[in-house]
Amino acid sequence: MMDEPTNYLVPAKLTDEQCDLLENALLEAEDKHDAYDKWIAISSALGMPVEASGLETVRWGPSYTMPGRPSLFASKRKAEHWATTPGRSIVAFVSKSDAAVQITARDAKIAELTAKLDTIAQETREACARICEQQREDFADPQYAGGEMGAFQERFACAECAKAIRHAGESS
Repeated sequence: MMDEPTNYLVPAKLTDEQCDLLENALLEAEDKHDAYDKWIAISSALGMPVEASGLETVRWGPSYTMPGRPSLFASKRKAEHWATTPGRSIVAFVSKSDAAVQITARDAKIAELTAKLDTIAQETREACARICEQQREDFADPQYAGGEMGAFQERFACAECAKAIRHAGESS
């Protein structure tokens, strides 16, 4: 069992099929521990676990107001009281629209940081390519020339390095 509640992002309204799935699974449960495990499995199948991260909890569960009929608590105090029975624990549910707003904001931040990272990578590649091009020019100086063929090979190698570095940025 869990010490800390886990949040699940689930649709605000379940379809009849989803309700039937939930009801049948709980009616088929062998005991309260099995019912709890089935509730968690179905909750995670219908939605997805999310970290609390500042989202307001709108309901707590599981709970059975009638035999085999699951419901959610609107009051955390009632949910915690229900969970005082050994083997029970509560799961917090958050609003899908609240979570969607947070997810959208996070996705925008990820896109912004990715763009900044791409800019930094491009600037770094360009600086490296310019260093290769400068080295190519330096190899034209007679002091580096180990014969005309040596200078040509070194200059050619520098030009190829600069081209490869710039090309690496195009393929990423």
